[in-house]
Amino acid sequence: MKSINVISSFNDVKEDYLPEDQSETYLEDSFVLDVVQSVKHQGATNPDALDYIIKMEKIHKKFVCGEITSNDEKEYFKEINRSFRNKYSIWLHETSECILFYNLLNGSEVLSL
Repeated sequence: MKSINVISSFNDVKEDYLPEDQSETYLEDSFVLDVVQSVKHQGATNPDALDYIIKMEKIHKKFVCGEITSNDEKEYFKEINRSFRNKYSIWLHETSECILFYNLLNGSEVLSL
């Protein structure tokens, strides 16, 4: 059985976190919302992008907790990204909201354009 790590504060981030790179770590729901609030305070203009990030983090949590398979997670991520791109003509990971979310979370630049 794998060891599950839960990130519930900035102090819990010990290495760069991106959901697709972390098979044993997920973000606590309340912490995701805290980071979202920080992104909003820094001037995020597309709240829909933040909703998509929240959705992806919830899916990732299901994968880490064994509720869905890795393949299911990948398919859900593809579907979410396609849906966002179809709606906004930009990939989610290219939005300032997504870049800011993961860079704030990690305390360093893990995403950029």
